[in-house]
Amino acid sequence: MRTRNEVLLEILQRGILNARLAARHGNAEQAWLECDHIHNLISAVQSNDERWFNQYWSVERPVYTDACKNLQFKSAFFGLWAELEEVPRPQQQ
Repeated sequence: MRTRNEVLLEILQRGILNARLAARHGNAEQAWLECDHIHNLISAVQSNDERWFNQYWSVERPVYTDACKNLQFKSAFFGLWAELEEVPRPQQQ
């Protein structure tokens, strides 16, 4: 099983690739959406702070999935999100 940070880094990588591809095809709205989805993941990985992860999981991820429905494309992140659900949460100190 991968660590949470490993999965978050893959989400970040895929998001950057998605934004680049969307921009290449002239789809500025999707490129912006991809960037908006992943912009705080670096802080979540660097700090390893549960608050950053909760912000991503509870706020940014649902906003992204709702926007995907509105733009009528399917997110490539569902498998990674399922993997994140299986990763044990850090112990509170």
